Amino acid sequence: MIPILPEYQNIAIIINPKARRGMVYPQVRKRLETVLRDLRIQAEWLETQGPGHATELARRLRSEAIDMLLVAGGDGTVNEVVNGWLGHTVPIGILPIGTSNILARVYGIRGSLEGACIRVFYGKPRPIPVGQANGRYFVLMAGVGLDGEVVAVTTPEQKLRWNRLAYAWHALRLALRPCPYELRVYPLDGEDLLMKATQVIVTLVPNYGGFFRIIPPQWLAGHPMWAVGFQKNRWWNYTKYCLLAIPGWHVRLPDVVTLQVSEGLRIESTPACTPVQVDGEAVGSTPVRVRLVDATVRLVTPAF
Repeated sequence: MIPILPEYQNIAIIINPKARRGMVYPQVRKRLETVLRDLRIQAEWLETQGPGHATELARRLRSEAIDMLLVAGGDGTVNEVVNGWLGHTVPIGILPIGTSNILARVYGIRGSLEGACIRVFYGKPRPIPVGQANGRYFVLMAGVGLDGEVVAVTTPEQKLRWNRLAYAWHALRLALRPCPYELRVYPLDGEDLLMKATQVIVTLVPNYGGFFRIIPPQWLAGHPMWAVGFQKNRWWNYTKYCLLAIPGWHVRLPDVVTLQVSEGLRIESTPACTPVQVDGEAVGSTPVRVRLVDATVRLVTPAF
């Protein structure tokens, strides 16, 4: 048997029993318990009961003596945990069993349930950047416009039943009408107009939605936050954007604007209440202030 890393012998697990990756919760828990038993890891289990509960559980665990906080769920569950754990020195591990699992994909946490466990338990912690949009922290991206509306209208039941197809269906349905949003992007505390767009995505990672390369990975090497604005509003424009975003070529288009975000952005809109999402969770509407925060989260990433 491979010896376990001593720093991860005592962990807490926040698990979303409604998360899905082709499995049902009892199967997930049974398989995970088998891995923990084989590796002789002591674990405290905490199940989420609804929206926002993972944040409460993470805050409750801040005073406990654990080696790792393992999050078993999707990007939404991870986001909630980050909002209750930001600034803590104990690292977070991810077991990706949710709808999209973009953060896990970005940092190489893939494979079967058992394989993902091994990659996490034998991984090494690294700090990852964190953004904030209207008071809500995020580790992937904030989206304003059509992106935010798609997230807002996709119900938990649809995500559970149809997985990512639920997002795709609503995106297609909403994109067939002329996009009603006009977004104006300003510096966080300035009045100089930086760009106009129909949809803006402020991102900390190169991937979007699991399929698209929203920005080239090398851009993030020295500048962790970027904004991408899409300026056209017809379905054929969105079709072009989507097709070219698969290899990341959309950033070459004259109607796609990219901005390096230093201190932050303020996004206003017409109509005034345009939907906003962070990490796949609806978080209200415009106006929205987006910035990179000073604190980081320590995420356990694979060492092999």
